[in-house]
Amino acid sequence: PLERLGNRVDLVVTDCKSVEPGEAAPVNSTGCGLISELKPLWGNHRLLAVDTTCRTSGQGINLQGIFQLMKSKSNAQGDCGTDADLVIVSRHDLLFFKPITEWPGSTLHFNNFNFFSHCEAGSHHGPSCISDIFFTMPGFMFKYFEKVIMTPQCFSDSGNGHKCWGQVESSVTRDLVNSAPGLLTDWVPTTTVREASDIADVFGHRFNAGQMQ
Repeated sequence: PLERLGNRVDLVVTDCKSVEPGEAAPVNSTGCGLISELKPLWGNHRLLAVDTTCRTSGQGINLQGIFQLMKSKSNAQGDCGTDADLVIVSRHDLLFFKPITEWPGSTLHFNNFNFFSHCEAGSHHGPSCISDIFFTMPGFMFKYFEKVIMTPQCFSDSGNGHKCWGQVESSVTRDLVNSAPGLLTDWVPTTTVREASDIADVFGHRFNAGQMQ
């Protein structure tokens, strides 16, 4: 849908092996065997960079790595990311039911930073917990969000991004657009952020739960 609206889409893809801090690099790591099957779906004309040899010791390190890879493919001014109209960060295994043009979040604005959704009520991550499976930001927010990664409670203390809301609001969106972050959907999970929502599913979750034929 983005290309049909006249946009160019560039993909920067990593498939990193998870290792413990200080652990030796994997020998001849080529990443997930399904990458070769996914490439035709992505389209070679969209692939700006692919790294299947990386190793990381957490989600925050992984994010820093993919941002560095993206910047290594930058233009002469080093603006890759900041010169994009929209930066999207996603898991590989999301299956969307609706195109980006139909995402229903009442606070969704593509000139703002958007998380996927809130977490389930009563989450042990607290009332501001967000799903970190997918997020978007305009290019001008990229360098500010990059600085938030690995700060306390944002991909640092717990290794995930469920507590990033406060850091993103205070260090990114309030200063740049005078707003709290937005959400792609107003849907709220009942037990886990990996439940199928009204716009997407973490592929295999429903199958593993016995709900998909």
